[in-house]
Amino acid sequence: MVEVESLGEKEKAAAQAGSAPFVNRFFINIGPVVRIAFAEQWGPDDTPQFRAAITMVYADAIALKDTLGSLLAQLERQIEEARKKASERNG
Repeated sequence: MVEVESLGEKEKAAAQAGSAPFVNRFFINIGPVVRIAFAEQWGPDDTPQFRAAITMVYADAIALKDTLGSLLAQLERQIEEARKKASERNG
């Protein structure tokens, strides 16, 4: 399991308060702020459908990058270990 920095009750409530639409595409624009738009696209010829966007200052965008990098590296290691164990079991 990926370990996540523990959140207080207010932060946990805020994190779960909004909707969480499925997305499989994202677009990043860097200008006076960083804007990350999220979309859903089912096939290569389908038009991406906008789902949500966020904007943040550079420092927060860098903090997001660092946090995602750390958490996803842990997840990647766990997946690789599970694949290795499954491969060893299956010969």
